[in-house]
Amino acid sequence: MTTAQLENTLIPVENCWVKHSVRNLFGIVVGHKTEGDLDYVQVQWGKKRETDWHQVSELRCGFRPGHVVQDRPRSNTRKSLGTGTVLTVQPIAGQEHVIVQLHNTGEIQRFPYENLVRIQDAATKFIGAKVKDPIEGDRFRLKTLAYALDSWNQVTGALDRLDVDPLPHQINLVHRIMTSDQSNWLIADDVGLGKTIEVGLLLAAKKRQRQQTRRVLIVCPAGMVRQWQDEMQHKFNEVFQIYGSDFTIPYISHWTRYDKVIVSIDRAKADSHKAIFMESGHWDAIIFDEAHHLSKIEHQAVTQRYSLAESLRAQTDAFIFLTGTPHQGHTEQFINLLRLLRPDLARGLSTPFTDPSVIASIVLRNPKSQVTDAGGNFLFRGQDTKCVRVSLSEAARDFDAQLQIYLKEGYAASELGGNTGRAIGFVMTTYRKLASSSIAAIEGALQRRINRLQGNDQNRGTNRANVFFGDDSFDEVAFREGTDGRDDLDRLAENVPATPFFDDEQRQIADLLRVAKQVKQDDRKLNQFLSEIVDPLKQAGEKLLIFTEYRATQDYLVEALESRYPGSGVSQINGSMDIREKRLNIDDFNDYKQFMVSTEAGGEGINLHQRCHVLANYDLPWNPRRLVQRAGRLYRYGQTERVIVFNLMANDGFDSEALNKMLERVYSIVQGMSSISPEFQYDLQQVELIGELLERVDISSILAANKTMDLTRTDAEIESALLLANQAKFQQEKLFSQVSGFDPKAAAALQSLGSKDVLSFLERILPYKGIQIRNRLHNGQTLELQLPEELRGQFADFPRRATIVSVTVNRQLVTRRRYSDIFPMDFASEFFSWLIDSAKSPAFKGEYANLIGPESGTLALYKIRWQNDQGIPQEEELLSAFLPQNGRKAIVNPHFFGSVMVGQEGNSSRPDLVNPAERQQLLELLSERVHEELASRRTMLRHPNDIVLLATADLTAIG
Repeated sequence: MTTAQLENTLIPVENCWVKHSVRNLFGIVVGHKTEGDLDYVQVQWGKKRETDWHQVSELRCGFRPGHVVQDRPRSNTRKSLGTGTVLTVQPIAGQEHVIVQLHNTGEIQRFPYENLVRIQDAATKFIGAKVKDPIEGDRFRLKTLAYALDSWNQVTGALDRLDVDPLPHQINLVHRIMTSDQSNWLIADDVGLGKTIEVGLLLAAKKRQRQQTRRVLIVCPAGMVRQWQDEMQHKFNEVFQIYGSDFTIPYISHWTRYDKVIVSIDRAKADSHKAIFMESGHWDAIIFDEAHHLSKIEHQAVTQRYSLAESLRAQTDAFIFLTGTPHQGHTEQFINLLRLLRPDLARGLSTPFTDPSVIASIVLRNPKSQVTDAGGNFLFRGQDTKCVRVSLSEAARDFDAQLQIYLKEGYAASELGGNTGRAIGFVMTTYRKLASSSIAAIEGALQRRINRLQGNDQNRGTNRANVFFGDDSFDEVAFREGTDGRDDLDRLAENVPATPFFDDEQRQIADLLRVAKQVKQDDRKLNQFLSEIVDPLKQAGEKLLIFTEYRATQDYLVEALESRYPGSGVSQINGSMDIREKRLNIDDFNDYKQFMVSTEAGGEGINLHQRCHVLANYDLPWNPRRLVQRAGRLYRYGQTERVIVFNLMANDGFDSEALNKMLERVYSIVQGMSSISPEFQYDLQQVELIGELLERVDISSILAANKTMDLTRTDAEIESALLLANQAKFQQEKLFSQVSGFDPKAAAALQSLGSKDVLSFLERILPYKGIQIRNRLHNGQTLELQLPEELRGQFADFPRRATIVSVTVNRQLVTRRRYSDIFPMDFASEFFSWLIDSAKSPAFKGEYANLIGPESGTLALYKIRWQNDQGIPQEEELLSAFLPQNGRKAIVNPHFFGSVMVGQEGNSSRPDLVNPAERQQLLELLSERVHEELASRRTMLRHPNDIVLLATADLTAIG
């Protein structure tokens, strides 16, 4: 052997298994020495444990298939890949390599045998049946709990760094998806049940499983893009960028810079943008919010939205649709939506009413009336809706009559067509919406319009609406995207062309402004709101949340409240505020202010239920689903009172009267259902049903299309729309007869893990790592720790020189930034992950124990992993199996497993010894049952990848 060869010779590490090159002996490396230019290895041979020194050239690989091994990398920076099972040994280029399937990932790796050590795994320890450590039972429980916490987080994402406490129905939905063989689902939970949170949890869980969500695309309505961005960042610490706002793609090659993207569906569907997205490459997941808008009717032109989704379908294996109203009354459209999601089920979807089970394999739905908290208590306490009718002054009637003349002339001018005509039509519709809100909102818009006509507009050019209106152009797509959900539409008038829309426009506006001043002097809507709603609540000391669509109305209400109730305090939220300012104003409202006035653009995604249960809708939005969203700010999990909603219903114009009649009919339908159906749980289901009907009635389109403002025509259209909405509801119920909903009993059976289990793990493992618990705070949920000197500065979570640190399992203490010196314990924490890995490591022991249990027998804990049809490892889960004493058939997932895992009782007495062959047979019976279980659950898309025995215990029943 040359000098160069000697210098590059691998020397087996200590505890490596070797075989003598001549004699048929197997042994373990126990030492090394160097004499001159030669390296020697000390080996302990066979059962007699005789040792001898050998040159490296005398040794060969001693590992055999089935051995459990761990790599010892020859590097200062690389960490061990963990344990694995030897599959085979292969020679290559004069070197023996060991092929190992890793337990952590399921991947198959090739190692030089000299870098491996054999580990005493759970099977070896069970067969030997030797418990030398008196606290081995506690180690067993800690090891098991560490694996359970890790596994639970991998299939739910519920223990990751979140600014939210996941609810049982959310966790169960993610668990259902993560443990299935499918990544294509329609999530159809009721409005307000947190579909955004479910998506965040799902992405967190997939991220834990080998970075399955590096690239994610979210396609949603324009008014929701900012909400999605805020929630992903502040609740899940995921930074998404908005296409068309935060970035654009001038060159296709630039797509490599963007992995987390949000785009409005109307922008993405436009031909110029669609072509760019068709070149965006593979996405790990594509999510479509409000997916019921992806409509397609046979033998008709495919909508641009459907075509966009159809084109993107080929760019991902994980297609997720979200909608609170999946069935809009057109079964054909609904089935086409499902075909888009699951083209492989096209045949079964052709007869959905005959076989509803096919729908159940695609759709997941949780209704509000069924979901509960972790304690089994219903999340929602019900809602009372009270309609407050407003009488109008003579001046208000005159104003409405003159406004309708102005609007009709404006619509007539819009019929001329072209960019200018379309712009005029949109402005007229905007004025109608403002008039439905308040006299202040329409007055401000008209004043800006006349200033523009007179050349007195000082703010020209400062408003974002400039991008929609040019001298000769009108960008309709940009207008829809930019104005959907905006609360400053009253300012649009200053940006429209300065030329009159029609002859005599300026005089008509001047007359309208004169009458508007009279209306404001005797604004009966405002006066009745203050006297009948606000005054009683003020006297009772109740907080009040007030919603309006527009900032002009918000300013009007804030001024009135501050003038009438000086010192009470009025908080505001609107679309001009960033998330920090909104949260500060929410804190002010919760802590000491009595009133909160919010616009819709400001209130999206904001929760105000902690101290308030009364809501007043000062105006009725054209989009009635926003009434449900407004109520959702209070009518949500954590609300301790019955929610009260006041709707101000003023017949101060055609549109308001139409909206009032629509609401009356909805409430009438719900009341009728409660009287004819004894099973109808009105207390909980009324809000659910009202929400379903409002979601399905497109009153906005009905009103916008009626430019003549003929109430008779609108009444008929509303009645027809409600009839279709009701039919759609019953058709959906029939289709969804087998769709999985939330089942509290099934949820309890999952033995879900949460903060209490994390706290239990911490309290029990810290002493093993030499970490002292000095104090317990916040009802025991915060632990003050003293780190040993060798751990100081080892974790990025803590200040570098700190030896005293406080950690908590209470997310709210950290996420609300109330305590900057308290550190969260979850799987995003380097310290917590180190503790989990420590408990799972072979060095911690605990793979075998003698325990007291409810039955006598053998308990085993396995990690099972699945792979796709190309051998790529996918999700994994824990599976327990119990073989009763003297039994021949093992039980999978025994009901008592959880109590054994976290129980506090001490070790039982050592069981009667049985010979190794008999104990080996027990393991084989357990393994056989686990293999049967996996065989019964495999599908064409999901195949078993690995079965790893993690720990075993002999249980002895008391008495």
